[in-house]
Amino acid sequence: MDSSTPDTTAPPPPKRRTWLRWLLGTFGTLLLIAVLVAFIVWRMWTSVPEWWAPADAADPNVQQTAQVIEQHVTSETTRVRPADDTWELMVTQDEANAWLASRAPKWLANQGAQKELTDKLRRTMVVLKPDRVEFAVQGLMPDKNQVLSATYTPTDPIDGVAAFRLTGIHSGQLPLPVDTVLDRVAAADRKFDAKARSMIETLPLSIPLGDGRVAQCENVELGDGTIKLTCRTVRIAK
Repeated sequence: MDSSTPDTTAPPPPKRRTWLRWLLGTFGTLLLIAVLVAFIVWRMWTSVPEWWAPADAADPNVQQTAQVIEQHVTSETTRVRPADDTWELMVTQDEANAWLASRAPKWLANQGAQKELTDKLRRTMVVLKPDRVEFAVQGLMPDKNQVLSATYTPTDPIDGVAAFRLTGIHSGQLPLPVDTVLDRVAAADRKFDAKARSMIETLPLSIPLGDGRVAQCENVELGDGTIKLTCRTVRIAK
């Protein structure tokens, strides 16, 4: 063999460098995906829902609407009626939100709620849809601009009384697991016992009137921006 003949055989590929490039490329892709997911979650967590538009408590029209609907609801629920008489109550979303903005803080204070709580609940609103009710509040979270909302949907009646079931919790537009949220609330607040949790998870539409009678709603009809209740006033047996 002529030693002067050049060796044209290609060297073997650097397997280690190929593996390292693949590893770095994969790690970079995963890191990019993680950053994008974190950004999306952060945006959903901090963003305000598109329907968020609480009423302005300082608006004279809001104040008047709130006063009128409060008087109407009070008159209908406390009226003396025959034992078997059913009655209907219709409330619009605008009326409910006017009351929440203008009258609810004072009502809560009269019920013995602490000022700290009433101050936090000054920015609240409700959204009425044909299949659900959304309750939302701004100011409960460390970020005062963050909106926390709870979704309630009609469920099976309880002893003949219409009821709503908690089916969703959102921070901004990010859905949160209901059971996990309630578990953490219970761990942070000893007053949030099993009874309090049950009252939040299921809302029977039964209103004690303070005179031995109870207004019990037997049927609920939800619309786009409306809620219609069919109720009966009963006397509690002593």
